[in-house]
Amino acid sequence: MIDKKTYEEIVGKNIRYEILYRYETIRRLIKKYKKDNLKILDIGCGHGFLPFFAEKNWIIYGIDNDEERIRRARKIQHKNAIFKKGDAENFNLNKKFDVILALDVIEHLNHPEKCLKLISKHLYDDGIFIVSNPNRHSFWTLFFDNRFIRLENHKHYWSSEQFAKMAEKFGFKLVEILPRPFFGEAIGWFIKDYRPFLKYDNYLGKLFPNNCTGCFLVFKF
Repeated sequence: MIDKKTYEEIVGKNIRYEILYRYETIRRLIKKYKKDNLKILDIGCGHGFLPFFAEKNWIIYGIDNDEERIRRARKIQHKNAIFKKGDAENFNLNKKFDVILALDVIEHLNHPEKCLKLISKHLYDDGIFIVSNPNRHSFWTLFFDNRFIRLENHKHYWSSEQFAKMAEKFGFKLVEILPRPFFGEAIGWFIKDYRPFLKYDNYLGKLFPNNCTGCFLVFKF
């Protein structure tokens, strides 16, 4: 695992601390459900965070529709990471994966079911799919209503149960729900430095999971 200082030197210092928390959590979830020598697909990989949290024998494939993000991700030059421009609603990598991630991606898509169908085609029969989505019943959506949806450019909002029901159509079985921080990075609108607040925010998320900013959902296929 590469330390944060090295990451900042390559990618830049404008890094959101909830992203660090997110990928640390993803690493723990992957290790909980799968053994070593994994092929992992990160849909909407952004600037290429995952390799910094990966085990040595994980092979990472990342796709994103933003050319600038892919360019930055390729700067990492991680020997077990491959990054390509790709559309979450229309990709074919001609291979299957042990783990597929879609972290804060699917709610932005015009046709989320297209993405779920493609994920099912690219996942091994014993594979796992980990998704994180904003929570339809979070503090922010309840307080700001549709204004928050427009602000974050989200096209969809689901509860965990609603998303799980949609995923079931494509053969996915929900095995774990893990709440994210209660307020999340949006608290940065009000607090300049979010880092000292993060551990308390995580605690609030566990205390009030139905109203946290979002959840990690783990599915088996």
